[in-house]
Amino acid sequence: MLTDGLAPPTPSGWPARRWGGWRSRERLLATRAATTLLVVAAGVTATVVALRPPPGPSPAGPPLVGVSVVVPPPPSLGPTARPVVATYRLSAAGAAARVAVTGVTGPFVGSSEVRRASRRGGATVFTVSATPDCRSAASLDARGGRYLVVTTRTGTDGRPARARVRLPGSRVDWAAAIRAACWQQLAGHGIEVAAVRAAPDRASRRVVLAVSLHSSLPRDVQVGAIDVADVATLSAADAGILQAGSDAVLHVRWPIEDCASPALPPTAYAADEDAVDRPVATLAWSVGPAGKDPAALTVTVLSATQLATVRHAVAGVCAPPGTSVRVTAARALPPDRVVVDHAGVAIAVRLALVSSAPLVVVGQSPRGLTADARAGITQGHVHLSGHRGSTTVVWAARCALPDPAPPLLPIRIGDRGHLVGYTVTLDDPSLASTYARACGLDRQRLRAAGWSVAGPRGQPRRLPAGAQPFLDGRGDAGTDLMGGDHRVH
Repeated sequence: MLTDGLAPPTPSGWPARRWGGWRSRERLLATRAATTLLVVAAGVTATVVALRPPPGPSPAGPPLVGVSVVVPPPPSLGPTARPVVATYRLSAAGAAARVAVTGVTGPFVGSSEVRRASRRGGATVFTVSATPDCRSAASLDARGGRYLVVTTRTGTDGRPARARVRLPGSRVDWAAAIRAACWQQLAGHGIEVAAVRAAPDRASRRVVLAVSLHSSLPRDVQVGAIDVADVATLSAADAGILQAGSDAVLHVRWPIEDCASPALPPTAYAADEDAVDRPVATLAWSVGPAGKDPAALTVTVLSATQLATVRHAVAGVCAPPGTSVRVTAARALPPDRVVVDHAGVAIAVRLALVSSAPLVVVGQSPRGLTADARAGITQGHVHLSGHRGSTTVVWAARCALPDPAPPLLPIRIGDRGHLVGYTVTLDDPSLASTYARACGLDRQRLRAAGWSVAGPRGQPRRLPAGAQPFLDGRGDAGTDLMGGDHRVH
């Protein structure tokens, strides 16, 4: 079928309706021209897109964010090369691209690894640990800008490609973390406590420690006491310059909040040379370059003799006023057949008290203990008659302590309708002998821990002038084996 060429045939074979006239012809020509232009433009666009390179990773690397970095606290004993731990978060877009964090590189980083990777919501969280290399003194002045995060990107062909990415504006400051870790190592190896003097301050209920620090460091450092009393006073904690190879004395104020359970230098558990965890008493210090801000925290260990000096001063602050406590007898109890204690022994201690108060409570209350815990010294109520009384308590003694110190007996005395807490140190020679026999301990070791140990012939030490025998509440004669009347007026 012939047509005029203006209207193409329809699928049915019938000619399309012509609107007639030269205007229809011009409209059709314009339409065809526009169609041709669109086709050409589409072809040019397709060519430009085809010539562009395929999209690749952005110069800044995958969508990775540094969350936090933690420098572990200094250990009390043993090796001090603890790894620094940082956390990174990879968004869902980066995780979909099969990107993983594998470590970190930079100055004074000995080695690094990813401890774990976990999914949190739509992101992947990587925990990276890096061991600092502090053999060079330059590590104490580590600078930022040269630490890169190591990532691995797996392509569609399964081949991994490593990259080192710089994260501008990250919360993870590797330079500061490495610097602090190396300062900890330097101070941990080169600063120690040479001597301790302790002065009790009963008016302020605290002990002031004069600590002599010795330095074997090759450079001068700024040292400041981490004073627990600093937060409650207007005066700042003591600080000073510890010169290379010399000594310096710094003062630490040690508050006693509750004498019924007095605070001593904190006990930390550290591994010794035999890799056995054992408790040690420590004091904390800030350390850094001389004349500058602190760079790290370090701890020093107190010896058994130094800790005994602190305990003696604490006992002077917490001694009960107008009250004396004496040990009249001590004996080891047979093992409990129901609750077997392989690490210690129960010792019954007979006490004689003299006090102006009508009621004195000694020992530890079981109400503050958990169901599976036992009191260090059981509780006993002493009703005094004529200002005198007696009671028997049981001390749960430990046999495997590296510092077998004398037990602290909590005492609560009524004052204006309230029970006020105090403490008495039971360092009696007869109790020390019972403890030594029951646990197989050396008497010299007990003496170093603060005990009053009997003489070489097994006799109690000679009483000082003025000490007199006394009668306990049962009318039995006793002897002041603690070296005098422990009464504070």
